[in-house]
Amino acid sequence: KKIAAVKTARYLGKCATIEVGNPWNPGARFAEDVRLKISFIFHPPDHKYRDLDNMVSMCKAYADGIFEAIQNNDKQIETIEARKKDVVKGGLVTITIMEDLE
Repeated sequence: KKIAAVKTARYLGKCATIEVGNPWNPGARFAEDVRLKISFIFHPPDHKYRDLDNMVSMCKAYADGIFEAIQNNDKQIETIEARKKDVVKGGLVTITIMEDLE
């Protein structure tokens, strides 16, 4: 069951990325020598306590799908940023990948 869930999450991450795309540069990918930052913004579905680091871990398969869609390697990630925001009905996670300029 866990393997199927991981495959599904990876597939959903890839499909969502392809659907959203990059409106400023369709089909763009980062150069292989570019350092990347991945940012997670979490809007939990309720006020139940959740550890932020576990929330990031739960999104690994989605992030892998995103990297597959943009044809980059997640080894390029040098910075991970995560924030927990207000509750949103049903929950919401926004994942952004950008060049790490720091």
